[in-house]
Amino acid sequence: MNDKFKNDKLKFELIRNADLVCTDCLYKYDDTNMPCNVSKCEMYEEKPSTVIDGGNCDLYDKGVSE
Repeated sequence: MNDKFKNDKLKFELIRNADLVCTDCLYKYDDTNMPCNVSKCEMYEEKPSTVIDGGNCDLYDKGVSE
């Protein structure tokens, strides 16, 4: 292993729709019991990396409050 990276540690955190602009989007899939649903929605088979990274979504449509 390269000494330059010997002390680097990877950190993984679960992302939920609540962490993204998708939190109240009409097209989001429920990710309550299926965390994999955060990476897709009715509009995207795979959400753009900009959305997953916390950015805006061109197809965002605020859902109606129930």
